[in-house]
Amino acid sequence: MLSASLQNGQLIADYADSSSELILNVAVLGFDIEKAIADGENAGRKLQHEFTVMAHDKHLSNSGSWQVSLPGVSRDAASRFGLALWVSPVNKLQPLQATGGWLPVDVLQDSQRF
Repeated sequence: MLSASLQNGQLIADYADSSSELILNVAVLGFDIEKAIADGENAGRKLQHEFTVMAHDKHLSNSGSWQVSLPGVSRDAASRFGLALWVSPVNKLQPLQATGGWLPVDVLQDSQRF
């Protein structure tokens, strides 16, 4: 089972099966994003976006435990944020376990990274 918590701005994650090297994928998702279109056939329209990956990091572990910073995202990039986490074996795309939830804006680093 994959468990995770936020403590003092750090993501603490643990995966029960630690018998091999594992990758923790951390994706910050943006919600309620509205973009004005300036050119083309959609010029003048505003498009809504949900479940948009704003930043993604990968972290290797030999023990099934991680303590990492969240990927940097501008607080102004979306109205709401979520966090998606999944564990996969090294060099394999298939996730072993996934979890996620809503993310408080005050834990985001304001680094303008996209």
